[in-house]
Amino acid sequence: MSLWGSSVDRSLRHVPRPTGPARANAAGRDSLRAMIFGAGPAVGWGVATHDLALPGAFARALSAATGRGADVDLAADPDISISSALQAVLAMQLWRYDVIVIVLGVNDATRLTPLGTWQQKLDDLVAGVEEATSTGTKVVVTGIQPIRSIPTFDSVFGTVADQHAAEMNAITQQVCARSERATFAPLTSVSAVNTTRHREPAAYTHWAGEIARVIPAGLNDVLRVPRDPHRPSAADEPAHEAHRQRALDRMGLNAVPNVRLDRMVSIARRALRTTSALFTVIDGDRQWHKARSGTQVTEIARSDGFCDFTIRTREGMIVCDARKDPRFRNNPLVTGKPFIRFYAGFPIESPTGERIGALCVFDSDPRAESDVDMVYLRELAHLAQRELERDGRDDPGDRHR
Repeated sequence: MSLWGSSVDRSLRHVPRPTGPARANAAGRDSLRAMIFGAGPAVGWGVATHDLALPGAFARALSAATGRGADVDLAADPDISISSALQAVLAMQLWRYDVIVIVLGVNDATRLTPLGTWQQKLDDLVAGVEEATSTGTKVVVTGIQPIRSIPTFDSVFGTVADQHAAEMNAITQQVCARSERATFAPLTSVSAVNTTRHREPAAYTHWAGEIARVIPAGLNDVLRVPRDPHRPSAADEPAHEAHRQRALDRMGLNAVPNVRLDRMVSIARRALRTTSALFTVIDGDRQWHKARSGTQVTEIARSDGFCDFTIRTREGMIVCDARKDPRFRNNPLVTGKPFIRFYAGFPIESPTGERIGALCVFDSDPRAESDVDMVYLRELAHLAQRELERDGRDDPGDRHR
């Protein structure tokens, strides 16, 4: 089996897999935040983008099942197994998620991990995830898809691994049944239309539907649980801010113009019919502007900015009339030029999930909350976020085109 596993590993080196930011989104209000963690189907073998792989398919399936927006992050490692999973997943900021999907087992099935080890480690993993998340977070543990449905495993050795996977799936069901918040989602085989491909997008759509199907029954509980229940207390806020600042520093942002970001900010200003729009970066004690439209101001004090409040939210912030809001009524940008009355902003995140700034629009005329299309602002913020990540990878000359 070990020689077979080595030959399979070599063959997978030539199979395409997604590149770029490991996240996907589906439009909608009051968006749910989900994390997909693991190996196997989580990796996205056979497709070139995360939108075609499990993150994109699950974002769409979750949104369709709940009627809400969906933001899905991915933490995938093709080599991860049950033995290394707990340490890896607990290193993440799990408190940020409404749904956590654990996709493990293919590596352990093909290595014939002892069933007792699988049960003990899976019990520890589920307990660890539940302890690190709020009581409203839904935990889904997927089953192992039929091993021989994976082209590289379709052999007599795959039959042995398939039998082992079936026993592991039975144990996974038992572990989830003992848990208050974990649910088992089977991953069934999918008939390939194009047999020359390792995996087709239709397979990820099929599996995403199977995962989303087990979630809605208890998802309303999420609405009754306060957002970000594991956010740091006031006493821990300095450490949290230091962590956020380190994430920003790692991005190496600067004020060099980016034509694509400038265009997105202009679109936000026109679409939401405001006089000004900004892509802000909250950096130390200042708020500087990576892109702007309708204003020439390049930087203000963080204490004067509305966006410092926006990055403390996950759903964005609307201020209908700043004169009537105790947080802002004495703000110098309200009492003096530009005499801000209306503001709407949505947070921008680093590749590792820290909120480092915001896409915002503002105006000197107040307006009703019902007049603000926050779904559209959210979508623009996600586009700007992806552009910001690409900005760090592209040739500098490309940013001015």
